[in-house]
Amino acid sequence: MRAAALLILSLSLASAQPALPSPAAPLAATQLNVSNQLPAMILSANQVVLYAPALMRPDVAEAVRRAITERGTQVFLLTTRPPLFSDNSLTFRLMLMKVPTYLTSGSGLPFALLDGQAISGPGVAGPGTATLASRETAARLTRWTQDVTQAKPLNPVEMVKVWVEQKHGVRLK
Repeated sequence: MRAAALLILSLSLASAQPALPSPAAPLAATQLNVSNQLPAMILSANQVVLYAPALMRPDVAEAVRRAITERGTQVFLLTTRPPLFSDNSLTFRLMLMKVPTYLTSGSGLPFALLDGQAISGPGVAGPGTATLASRETAARLTRWTQDVTQAKPLNPVEMVKVWVEQKHGVRLK
């Protein structure tokens, strides 16, 4: 019962959050695709905020893992509920590593804030392009992230209980 109440509270808080700002303008011909450099950029950052509702890039997940374990990088993961429990998303696995994970109702292009520098586009979380965003966009995304992270992060143990119940119909205490 407590797990269900926590989940409902988390989802209620997520739905009360402001809408996700548009991370970037449409790609201009001169914007550089940094998708392939993203893992190295994560490894060199001191703070990483990753909005990746469905993280499908093992290299990005591994870079986040290494940044935490090898460098002590501060990482925040922002996601939405459906992809959190998706079988092919690496988001749940990162949450289990005790990466502070926050639910949001926002939807939009995945983005990363690396020491305040914004990178956005589908290539942040999966196949596609990821480009450096403007300072104005980085500022908007930073403000949005601050709003989202005012709530408590998800409790990994409670989320495992919810996942087991959802996936296997077994309620854990």
